[in-house]
Amino acid sequence: MTATLDANTVLQNLRLSDGEDASNVDLYTTGAIIATQAYLNRPLYNTQSDIDADIAAGVITTDDNPCIVDELVQGAILLLIGSMYLRHEADSQVALSRIPYGYEWLLSTYRAGQGI
Repeated sequence: MTATLDANTVLQNLRLSDGEDASNVDLYTTGAIIATQAYLNRPLYNTQSDIDADIAAGVITTDDNPCIVDELVQGAILLLIGSMYLRHEADSQVALSRIPYGYEWLLSTYRAGQGI
């Protein structure tokens, strides 16, 4: 089971209330989690028991180096979601930036297979 983020946490991060337009927030959340897994070269999980279940089911192995989403990884994912939500159209040079400042820095120690 891939990691998920609590919808209320995401809405609070975006400073949205239940009554405001939150369209595409689930899509951005899923996209940010998938992008973070790809960036880290590691599958993301919420708990060790989720990892253990997927190892037992043969979905992953310990060689896949699964990562539990802690506060730092969650912060980076929320940063990416916020960037996607605010800049969903590339209408300026600022919006064309690859990823938000700090995302790579936050995740650098978690990244597998970086090379030198």
